[in-house]
Amino acid sequence: MPKPTWQEYVDFAVQSGFVAKAAIHGTQGEKWASSKGFEIAKTDALALVRGFTDPCPLHKNRIRLDDFTYTPLKTEKDTIFGKHGVAGCIVCKCKQCIVIGVYEDGMPPGACVNIIMKLADYLRDHGI
Repeated sequence: MPKPTWQEYVDFAVQSGFVAKAAIHGTQGEKWASSKGFEIAKTDALALVRGFTDPCPLHKNRIRLDDFTYTPLKTEKDTIFGKHGVAGCIVCKCKQCIVIGVYEDGMPPGACVNIIMKLADYLRDHGI
């Protein structure tokens, strides 16, 4: 059975109906895959990667994803949570990449978090 592409991982998350937008970026900020129209600048991806080591700049400058700015709510060892009105985001750190998910109005935040965390766990389990 062929290994899924990075884009297929992102598409799977969005097709669940609980993740509005998703992306995977390498730890150097480069885009591996993203849902259609969801663009994250390399500098913003790098700010997220650095936020796992030092979250202070994220709290000062906020999380920038595409055209939205999210207020960081909580930063854990491998997870960052952000909020923008009724929408929110989750960023999970893996060995070689970060997995980003966004939920919007009407989507249960917990379901988005669960899907993105499980995808990150899968990637970590496979050394990625």
